[in-house]
Amino acid sequence: MSGITGNVLAGIGIGLAVAAPIGPMGILCIQRTLEGGIRAGLATGSGAATVHLFYGAVVVFGLSLITDATSIYAPAFKLVGAVLLFWFARRILRRKISLEVRRSMAHCLRAYRDAVLFGLANPITMLLLLASTTGMPLSGGRWTALPFSLGIFIGSMGWWLVLSGAVCALRQRLDATLLRRTNQGAALVLAAFGCLVFVQGVQGLPGFGAEGRALALTKSGALLPR
Repeated sequence: MSGITGNVLAGIGIGLAVAAPIGPMGILCIQRTLEGGIRAGLATGSGAATVHLFYGAVVVFGLSLITDATSIYAPAFKLVGAVLLFWFARRILRRKISLEVRRSMAHCLRAYRDAVLFGLANPITMLLLLASTTGMPLSGGRWTALPFSLGIFIGSMGWWLVLSGAVCALRQRLDATLLRRTNQGAALVLAAFGCLVFVQGVQGLPGFGAEGRALALTKSGALLPR
């Protein structure tokens, strides 16, 4: 097996592993598919896969400035992510229920944009990719690791295709009442994730929680070696 092929296959595995767990992005993809059909679901998945591609490239090429900023300002990113989750939940609750699929290009572009914004504001994505790729031998050096980043996108996109297709097939069996309840459930789950992420963000702020107090002491020099 050539180095390029091995890197692509490794990236596909990482992309699947990062995308497959059902979290806020998965819930958002499911809701968008129910509302706008498979194209809206794939647009949401494309946004998530784009973020995975970007963060994967950052990790592989060792762009320490971005990775350090993501780690240092993780509490702020979490607070922004929580606000976005609350915003998505509110939008879902306020939308009118219709069995007619929204097929406009503008709707798909908004779905892609929302997924990219939320993905970039979610530091967990970066941390998952960092943990998954640490110590992984990539053939051919740093620049030939480009196929690895492409593989991450392919693996992630493959998962969103499967998820959107399955949900789209299920949608045909839903009536307006079930669709409304599904939307309400999705909004509640997103809001619950938002509460969890908000609490984690607050605990990470200087002076709040063990992590925040340790960060504050480190900045003040109290924990520096003497």
